[in-house]
Order: sequence, then structure tokens, then C-alpha cells
Amino acid sequence: MRVENSEAVSIALVLNELILNAVKHSPPGSAAASVSLSANGTSAEVMIRNARIVAHTFDIDSGDGLGTGLRLVRSLLPAEGAHLDYETDGAGFMLTRLRLTAPVVAKPESRG
Repeated sequence: MRVENSEAVSIALVLNELILNAVKHSPPGSAAASVSLSANGTSAEVMIRNARIVAHTFDIDSGDGLGTGLRLVRSLLPAEGAHLDYETDGAGFMLTRLRLTAPVVAKPESRG
């Protein structure tokens, strides 16, 4: 599986911003933010888990409550094939999930 060339820079910038936000908004002395990747051949999911300084209400879809970084993320997300969502887990950590599907990701071309 690979990210389409036309989307690679946007996805890289989105991931960079999401990871930096997770680190920046974690309280000092808290558990380190973690990043994981899973893929199944047709889609990929990046999950970022971090502690939070304070609960902040925002809506990535409408743009309500977004700071500069998340406004940038929102503007860079491809219209099709990328879905970003947030939730809080049972331990109070922020979970950020970026799901990528076609046309953003594709199976690698076979080489003959």
C-alpha cells in the first residue's frame, strides 16, 4: 500500500501537524504521545494517543473551535479518501485517528 504521489505532501504535512499538536498539548510530565499505523491492503489508519492539558471543544468538520494548526490540517485534508476524527478514551487520553482509503492510498504497482 502506498500514498498516491499527488497526496503525499499533504498527508505528510497533516501527520506532522497532528503529531506536533499531540506533543504540544500534552501536560508536562505526562506519558509520551504515541503514534501507531495499521493497514489492511485497502486502507490505512494512523492513531495518535496523547494526554491533554485541558478538554478543548472543537469540530474538525465544521471548523468550530480550531486553532491555527487544526485549521491547516483541515485545509490540507483531501476531500476524498481521508477521514479525521477525535475521541477521548476511558483513561482520558485524546485519540486522533486519520483513516486513509482510495484514492489517497493505493496498492503498490506490480513490477514485472
